[in-house]
Amino acid sequence: MPSSPLRVLIADDSATVRRHLGSLIADAPDMAVIGEAHDGQEAITLAARLRPDIISMDIQMPRLDGLAATRQLMQETPLPIVIVSAHVENSEDVDLAFMALEAGALAVLPTPPHRGHPQFAASRDQFLTTLRAMAGVSVVRRWTQPVKRAPALPVAHPPVQPDSEPQVIVMGASAGGPVALHEILRALPASLPVPVAVVQHMADGFVEGLIRWLDSTSPLRVIQAAHGQFIRPGEVVIAGGGSHLTLQRIGKSVRVVLSQEKGATPYQPSVDALFYSAAEQFGARALGVLLTGMGDDGARGLLALRNRGARTLVQDQQSCLVYGMPGAAVSLGAAEQIVPLHQIAPTLLDLMKAVPNE
Repeated sequence: MPSSPLRVLIADDSATVRRHLGSLIADAPDMAVIGEAHDGQEAITLAARLRPDIISMDIQMPRLDGLAATRQLMQETPLPIVIVSAHVENSEDVDLAFMALEAGALAVLPTPPHRGHPQFAASRDQFLTTLRAMAGVSVVRRWTQPVKRAPALPVAHPPVQPDSEPQVIVMGASAGGPVALHEILRALPASLPVPVAVVQHMADGFVEGLIRWLDSTSPLRVIQAAHGQFIRPGEVVIAGGGSHLTLQRIGKSVRVVLSQEKGATPYQPSVDALFYSAAEQFGARALGVLLTGMGDDGARGLLALRNRGARTLVQDQQSCLVYGMPGAAVSLGAAEQIVPLHQIAPTLLDLMKAVPNE
């Protein structure tokens, strides 16, 4: 017997956008639109009545915007929500979208362009794939008051060679990554003794908003990677679109090298490209972290890091929105440690304390 189609609720104040998104979903044999909301308040009402598998939520709507609707839904009727915005050039909308992630939404995407646009097929596929992946995520009720977190459990570490003082942390993520990065970076101190380089698969138009959001919520300085820049301890560089982020070791300094050549990977920027460069340039002096995401980008690069003596962590399945990338790394034997999300920052700090300063 065929499984039931994925039941989607579309919330957008534009009738044109609702028709457009509805037509994309109608073309997918495993999906069906069960309702359309004109604003955030109607989305809340329909969600309670229809109980969709996933909500496609616009951010700017009358009466109640997507951020406020997401907050209320996550308190009253927790459901998987994907923010889909037609105004990615508007920094206010992008900032609201990342605030919605903090409130409990699972992903942010640009509205796919019209069918004649050269990027239509790729954007449509990303939209539908994200809805499918996020619909399977178990969400929990979010309260307005923060819940006190249980203390992290102690982590046992294998012996560390005395000549492997870390000089850089490299991280990679895809679907669900912004929330994971937010959790990790806000738990790291401004006095972090090494810089951090990050590749996050992100739709065009959202990288700058991601950087603003993370910079505003982390003690660390979060900036976009620029070719030739030297990154200092306590700084986080995040790859923009269209270029691979790689690293060069110059003494004890870390230099950013951006590459326009796509190479064999389907992703640009690619987590593998970052990890391979860290393995080549830093070897055992790197710490590699692979977070939630679809596909397998980063798995082979993390294995290269481990083979060069680097410490390698992957996010555990229970705390991942999508276990694709970490699962691929585990299958390859690339993961030295499999760590719950809330323990990744403490584990990184423990690893850096475990080695002597030169």
